[in-house]
Amino acid sequence: MKSTTDFVKARLAEFGWIIIPDCNADYFIILMVSLGKPVGMALVGAFDEEGRGSRRDTDLPMHRDGVYSAQLAKVQGGFYVEQPGIDFVGLYCICDSEERCVTLVGDQEIEMKGGQVLIFDNNRYLHGRRGPVGSRLLIRMWIQKVPEEKTNATKE
Repeated sequence: MKSTTDFVKARLAEFGWIIIPDCNADYFIILMVSLGKPVGMALVGAFDEEGRGSRRDTDLPMHRDGVYSAQLAKVQGGFYVEQPGIDFVGLYCICDSEERCVTLVGDQEIEMKGGQVLIFDNNRYLHGRRGPVGSRLLIRMWIQKVPEEKTNATKE
């Protein structure tokens, strides 16, 4: 696991995002936790008929997690605010959709398939979505980086 985590960290440092094919949910969660402190986890799909989730079957403008929903809540007259300080966003595709739905990371278009993982640096890239969500279902995890000093202190 350590070599995989080191590889993922190196890719994130160099490119700001990575796709991992053929993964399972257990491994995704373990990998994400190895990147830092988990601050949120949710199912993401188009299954709500009203409220914030009902917007999930429409295009999602480019945004940063932890910032976008505060703005959206203000517009909608709601109170939902995401956890601030999200450094990494990880998406695990449980089920892809028959309809074309792409996740946008910077200028990249990624059509996630079942079993794929997408991890990106939330501070480096805006992200969004184009196309109907349909039956696509994701697990989303938010991670805060842990300062290196704390990481080293806990190992001793």
